[in-house]
Amino acid sequence: MNSGSRESEGSDGSYSISEIDTVFTEEDLSEEGFVLSNLVGSLRLNRQLDLEALTSDLENTEYHPETYPSMIYRPFGSESSVSVLTPSSGKLAIVGAKSKQELREGTEKFLKSLINLGIEVETSTDNILIQNIVANYDLNVELDLSIVALSLDLENVEYEPEQFPGLIYRSINGSTVLVFGSGKSVITGANTYEDIINSRDEVKEKLREIGVTRLN
Repeated sequence: MNSGSRESEGSDGSYSISEIDTVFTEEDLSEEGFVLSNLVGSLRLNRQLDLEALTSDLENTEYHPETYPSMIYRPFGSESSVSVLTPSSGKLAIVGAKSKQELREGTEKFLKSLINLGIEVETSTDNILIQNIVANYDLNVELDLSIVALSLDLENVEYEPEQFPGLIYRSINGSTVLVFGSGKSVITGANTYEDIINSRDEVKEKLREIGVTRLN
């Protein structure tokens, strides 16, 4: 089943948090050899926030408006990489989660913190939209990226080693796969776990077509 066949929840093409694992789950990704490194979500509070007041009332926050317009809230302190980026507009960006559960829990902790301060919250973690999923995968084969770049469809490939050491491959589903000479790869720009697997499979098929074998 193609992820593009499912109806998107977000006007920007993003999917709701409940949709990202409709076809493949996190357990499926793990069994396939993927390591999730970042799930980026967004959530609208539909209200303005006083960031200076919040910074003084909440622990684990940073707010330096002269250098960055959003307050940074770390729901689990230094124990996790999850951060809730909070602009005064109330449109949250949640970054650094390595699982769906971690994304939900971090966001829920922030929402409860607002409620405890007497701030009305009329949304829930069910309304989180996934803006980006990033996963790592090892193809388990060393690659001569110069040869690979010349052999693949140039419309989908960028390789400029003086600027970036990896080959950039743009998948048909909109994801981007960064492939390195060591065989390690990073898939970014995905909206579902299905996108992650399909992008990996697309790259592997392209490599097989140009004679690269023994892929993981």
